[in-house]
Amino acid sequence: MSRPQQAELQFELVHALNHVGQDLERQRSLLSAAIPGLDTHPDLQAWAMVVMAIIRPPEVPLAEDVAGVSRALEAVARVDDRLMEVFVLGKAGTALVLAGDPAGREVSDRVLAITGAAPASAARRMPTTRSGCRRVTPASFQPAGAG
Repeated sequence: MSRPQQAELQFELVHALNHVGQDLERQRSLLSAAIPGLDTHPDLQAWAMVVMAIIRPPEVPLAEDVAGVSRALEAVARVDDRLMEVFVLGKAGTALVLAGDPAGREVSDRVLAITGAAPASAARRMPTTRSGCRRVTPASFQPAGAG
């Protein structure tokens, strides 16, 4: 199995663990291992970076997660799929707003500039993956404990 495929599977395992609300430490460990391996899939890499900030345990300093979101925002520049770009920017902006970082507004403005304030229904259609690994839709990814 190639390193990118392995990284995608690690990311999928994070999603499964998150979905059942299990093992936050393992989720973060898997993400740490997966992120470098996703460099050939910048869309998934940027998404994984944002997820790392979203599933922050209380003992991780908030500043560390804000820095992670900033790295994800740099990575999203390599994403060539507008829908995924908007998805990652939306998650990143939300994480920044929740952290009280004013940069969240700038990210929101980027989303509006890209979408022209298009209806939310357009955001529900997600692209297919290139690698052949089954991937869940980003809309189904929620932080542990979320409704």
